[in-house]
Amino acid sequence: MKDIKDEKVIMDYMDYMDDYGRLWTIMDDYGRLWTIMDDYGRLWTIMDIFDFVHKCP
Repeated sequence: MKDIKDEKVIMDYMDYMDDYGRLWTIMDDYGRLWTIMDDYGRLWTIMDIFDFVHKCP
């Protein structure tokens, strides 16, 4: 597995809505919290680029 700290992190905390009205909350601090709401209204929380946790509301 690649070490995340080897990557250049260019993303700060972002909270924005994309063209499809989906809400994205992204915080990059090597502990990476990503919250993504998909087209079906399901909430995805990604704690790490390699570790995906799916949560249904």
